[in-house]
Amino acid sequence: MAFKGLKEIQEKTAEIEGLTAQSRIRTMYLGNGESSYIRFIDDDEMLQTKIHEYEEITPTGKRFRKAYCLENLIGDPCKWCASGNYPKNVYVFLTYVYHTIHKNQNPELGSDPNAMKWEAVKQGGQVFYKEDVGGLRLLRLKWGKDFVNKNLILGFANAYGTLTDRDYIYSRTGEGIHTTYSFVPKDKAEMADEVKAVIAEAPHIIEVLTGKASNVFAADASGPKTKIIEPASSDEEKDVEDLF
Repeated sequence: MAFKGLKEIQEKTAEIEGLTAQSRIRTMYLGNGESSYIRFIDDDEMLQTKIHEYEEITPTGKRFRKAYCLENLIGDPCKWCASGNYPKNVYVFLTYVYHTIHKNQNPELGSDPNAMKWEAVKQGGQVFYKEDVGGLRLLRLKWGKDFVNKNLILGFANAYGTLTDRDYIYSRTGEGIHTTYSFVPKDKAEMADEVKAVIAEAPHIIEVLTGKASNVFAADASGPKTKIIEPASSDEEKDVEDLF
């Protein structure tokens, strides 16, 4: 539908931007020494897929980008495969994040004085900053050297029979090729009501990755989920996501 006149264009643009901001589900990014308190929301909301990694030269310098492999994800032709870019195996989870512990204060405060100021907390004699998230995030995890991350996840699944019966502390240590990720499982516990409420409105993970409703999943008794979701954006600054 076309929009007529400046006023209508401005109103509709603001409306669309508002809906987009509400529906976008970001990809988690942790810096060295940071951690998140998370819950895997559903064993079915997990994908084993592939991503392409490449470099892009921009006016501000070199950027490292990622793109999901369309051929592997939904069976469509993939320009990166056609160009000879070999994809890497990843797990992608739809998770609920309670909070994230950062090493530095919210960087948005530098440009927006009204941005959220994160709570200062002490851990091991150091001061960190706690960002209350209270929402869904994509957690993307490459398999790692000798499949260390893959084996870690499968180990929890084999030990507990599920990934969703407890919370986890997800953390990162190191930089570049020396980066390691860890998951510390908490005691088995019922899912909190706040998490259940978010899950009830959650899109399928394929919808989040592709930006549209998918017929990959069968409809349940309440009918298929057909909410249109913006393609997942990334919290990463140095490692930017380019979906397709």
